[in-house]
Amino acid sequence: MDVGNVTDKGQVTIPKHLRKKYKIDDKVLFVDTGDGVLVRQVPKLSELKGILKDSVDLDRINQQEKRLEVTRQERLMAVIEQAKNKREKRLADWQRK
Repeated sequence: MDVGNVTDKGQVTIPKHLRKKYKIDDKVLFVDTGDGVLVRQVPKLSELKGILKDSVDLDRINQQEKRLEVTRQERLMAVIEQAKNKREKRLADWQRK
């Protein structure tokens, strides 16, 4: 069992041998257990790869994202086209005067 001091800023140093043993080098989670605080390492993204693979259809999500991107591009092109048409109409109106 190790004891750490809490600074005025609320900081605690995790003993080196525990950081090394649990490969803690960046961020930690503080979990309120109801009768204390549990400190856990935050998993790296590479460790989470595939964690949802069985429960989520990643291909379907990727297809939906692509469709949304196409929809955004189509809307943007429509807005640009409307702006061009308005500009051309104003220019034609001005030239008639």
